[in-house]
Amino acid sequence: MATGRHGERRGQGHREAGMALVTVVIMGLILTILGMTLFGMATYELNQATYRDQSASAFWLAEAAIEHAKGEILKHQQWDEGFDSIPRAEGWYNLSVSDTTFNGEPAKYLYSQGYVRRPGGGFVERDIEVFAEIRPAGFEYALFSMHDIGCQGNTGVCGLVHANGEAEYDQPGAGDCFDQIGDSCRGGDEHVSEYFEVLPPGMRTEPSFYPNTTYYYVVGEATHGAGAGFAYIVRALAPDGAPVCADSLAIPPPPLMTVRTASGSVRCMVTDTLDASDGGSVTYAGTFISYKFSDPATIDKIFHWTTGECSLDTRTDQYVIVNFGEHQVDVGGSNTSWKANLDFDDTPAYDAPIRSSVFNTRYTPPSVDPFGEESLVETVNWLGGNNVLSHVRLVPENGIALLIHNINMSGPAQIEIGTPAKPAVFYITGNITGSFGANGNVYGTTIVLGSIDKLTGNIDFHYDPGYKPNLPPYLQPFWQNSSGHLEVLLWREVKPKYQS
Repeated sequence: MATGRHGERRGQGHREAGMALVTVVIMGLILTILGMTLFGMATYELNQATYRDQSASAFWLAEAAIEHAKGEILKHQQWDEGFDSIPRAEGWYNLSVSDTTFNGEPAKYLYSQGYVRRPGGGFVERDIEVFAEIRPAGFEYALFSMHDIGCQGNTGVCGLVHANGEAEYDQPGAGDCFDQIGDSCRGGDEHVSEYFEVLPPGMRTEPSFYPNTTYYYVVGEATHGAGAGFAYIVRALAPDGAPVCADSLAIPPPPLMTVRTASGSVRCMVTDTLDASDGGSVTYAGTFISYKFSDPATIDKIFHWTTGECSLDTRTDQYVIVNFGEHQVDVGGSNTSWKANLDFDDTPAYDAPIRSSVFNTRYTPPSVDPFGEESLVETVNWLGGNNVLSHVRLVPENGIALLIHNINMSGPAQIEIGTPAKPAVFYITGNITGSFGANGNVYGTTIVLGSIDKLTGNIDFHYDPGYKPNLPPYLQPFWQNSSGHLEVLLWREVKPKYQS
């Protein structure tokens, strides 16, 4: 009997152990299934969150392409090149630009695509299309350099300053550049920008680009040894390309001398000259010819509108341009140089203001893209001599004061370029080298295609857009608008073209 009871208890214990094992297995399966379910849900949520993040990144990349385009439009006037696979952050973007219409008016169509690569392959894409009006950039700098601006003085600024290279880099003994001129205008160091490219408006020196202008060349003798010499004052070609074979201001016309230039066009020279009787104003040395205007009489002789030799023909024209630099012109046109040095010194009190535009540089088109936007503002495509300005005041009538190549000044000088009533463009196609130790004022805008070595004086640059309405017609589109921008007419996100 006892043995039977013990066996019964042992059988019951085995059954209870078996049931517990089954329970444990079932619970394990349930927990496994629950864990796998939770893991799957977590993985799904992670993938969805990752996708949402990548999709948001792709969207902002598409937006970044639009903003990038706005920057190019600001820098490059009517920009329409677009982008292809520009890498940014975790992805890349594309943008295309094309002409279209919007509500019957001309417009630009911008289509941007932002992409983010997915870890398992493929990518996330978001696309945006914009219909916009693109307005060209205005040029609104008090002082601008395509390269660097060096400081070693106390330069006052009323306006923006920009260098495509480094702005206001210091040199030994450098002062504070730039100082705000007054509380009534923006200026000073907080309005200086650097290290991004802006292209200034391009210039050309041929007479055809300055209509309604009495245009003169000052032409050195065809051959001359070192020392004092003389130069002819030459009227430009007529608008139809025919030579102007008489001075329209003189009746009867003076004797003429015909010279054929290197380009083959014929110019007729009047007997008006610059020579030793003008105070030794013309000298030859090597490959350069130098013109020195050292007193009011010498300056008035050339630049006075009423009595000067380069005077305005009021019957047809509004402005005067005197273009130096045509150093030598051989008969037959085999030897022409465009290098001249100008020295203005109207000591002591600006007695003879210059109302003409003075040119002393010549654009020499390259073989590739000769008249492209970037070629026009590349300093290597310009030739000219050195220019020294002392106690001189330029009060131009056509919005351009000086279009010259280099300035290398070794001492202090008082200069006034433009006035509040007649602001002007001060355009340098080369460099300001040495010590630009000028005191005075420039009203309008100053553009240097090269570098500014150092500003050592106390010159003040005042941005004043008043020169714009007086510029020759071909220049006005580059400057007229207050700012370049993209005005959005319609913005919308669209279905991606290439979703993967």
